Amino acid sequence: MKKLLIVLVSCLFSPHTMAAVTCHVLGVLEGDVFTCLTKEQNIFKVRIHEIDAPELYQPYGMESRKHLQTLIGDTDVTLHNAKVNGRFLLADVMKGDVNISYKMIEDGYAWVNRSDVVHLNELDDLERMAQRKNIGLWKDPYPIYPPIWRQDHKDNFKSSFYKEAHGR
Repeated sequence: MKKLLIVLVSCLFSPHTMAAVTCHVLGVLEGDVFTCLTKEQNIFKVRIHEIDAPELYQPYGMESRKHLQTLIGDTDVTLHNAKVNGRFLLADVMKGDVNISYKMIEDGYAWVNRSDVVHLNELDDLERMAQRKNIGLWKDPYPIYPPIWRQDHKDNFKSSFYKEAHGR
């Protein structure tokens, strides 16, 4: 069943199929991950493209999640350029005219994910502005970039509690 779903998702979101998909946000899992329901009744776990939010148990992780919940919780969003990325759909997420990647960075609740970014100059400018304003995670004088935090806390990721909470 899981393989069938992956094949179906791959067909729906192949690199050649860039059609926008509208879905209803069911829940926000982290500051850059949420679940959504399409009108065809398919549920997907979506990771927002171009950002990296703090892990849930990392400083500012809960705040980042709450902020994303405020922005998109229980509403319809549009996924653009969606592609399968491991256990997620990686997508540009829009709520009306608002690009959620831009908004999360502008409000200080995510970093620019420099390993997978298309709009680096624009997002870098937004990140620097949030830093100068000392908002969101930038209130911390030494915020820890999530990949570094994950490396320092890799034993936590092996625990059954963490795996169960995050479906990993």
